[in-house]
Amino acid sequence: MKLPRTCFLRPGEAIGLVSSLAQASFLLLLARNMALAALHLSVPGSAVVHPLDAVTITGINGSSVQVRDGEGQVYWRAPASGEATFTAGGALGQQTVEALDAQGGVMASLHFTLDAASGIDDRGGRFHSLFQMAAKTMLGEHRDGVGEITWRGHTFHYFEPWILDHSHTMKGMQYLSAVAAEMVDLSAAAQKENGMIWSFAFPDEGPAHGYHYWAYKDQGYAKVDGGVLFARQPVENHNESNFVDALYLAWKANGDDRWMVSHLDAARNALEYSVTDPARWSQRFSLLKRGYTIDSWDFQPSDKYLVNFPLANANRSTRNALSSPSSSATIPPMLTRAGSWRRCCSTPAAPPMPPSTESGRARSAAGWTP
Repeated sequence: MKLPRTCFLRPGEAIGLVSSLAQASFLLLLARNMALAALHLSVPGSAVVHPLDAVTITGINGSSVQVRDGEGQVYWRAPASGEATFTAGGALGQQTVEALDAQGGVMASLHFTLDAASGIDDRGGRFHSLFQMAAKTMLGEHRDGVGEITWRGHTFHYFEPWILDHSHTMKGMQYLSAVAAEMVDLSAAAQKENGMIWSFAFPDEGPAHGYHYWAYKDQGYAKVDGGVLFARQPVENHNESNFVDALYLAWKANGDDRWMVSHLDAARNALEYSVTDPARWSQRFSLLKRGYTIDSWDFQPSDKYLVNFPLANANRSTRNALSSPSSSATIPPMLTRAGSWRRCCSTPAAPPMPPSTESGRARSAAGWTP
């Protein structure tokens, strides 16, 4: 009811006016409640909606209906009708269906969750079974394929406590788990001042500390900090490239540019360490170096089965790390030495190295020079 700028009402008329306004408000509230009661979603399969699912809305009252994604953006709108179907999409999370009146006001709304799960559904199920088998191998010994360690009051999750194993496992697990970035966070936070990345992080065993502590602490390759044993297998020269790979893969999975940029200094320092530390870098061949070993363990038996071949895997790994967007196209101003790093590791393969005649844990990379 629109009143003139100045008006005079008798007492009875004033009471009638208040009564009419109250009645209108009540009717509007009743209409909204009826719209809310009528609005309903039909979700295929389960209460959680997946991207590209067809979702049907029924009982739509009002002028139109729209859907907002997990970031509040409207990605679907249609005129009101008894029933309407839309294709779920937009940002994951809690999404909202809204019934609107002619002025665009929200008459009723309801929420549903949009979540995505990796998988393959094919006719006959051949590749579905293959995907399930591959996923099972990555879940490993941990629940859901994820372990955890607490350091300085913060719990970090990982696929494996070794940066090498974590970085390789996350090539698959990035599609199954949301915690890929946390091992990168831990490795960056615990990184040595010279740029070195630790091989692993284990819960400390207390006063005994364990083998790695006593074997490597005097060379600067082990420390206990905040209840965690950090150690570097002295012979390993791939941890830094594994760290950069893990940073790139985690960024691909979470799409968080700010998070990725926060670790660029750690990535730059890690690669700088690889090509400057005498335990990792051969001035003679301009290549990363390491002792000839079984896996990453610092021993090599000499017997009739010993095969003499060049070990250039770490140089390939470092070249791959340098070619990822984390260290080149995405952030060239931040990694100013990327070009020289590539030149340092551009030789196709290292010359053959003489096999060791030593056995036992008697040699570290720090004492070996080509």
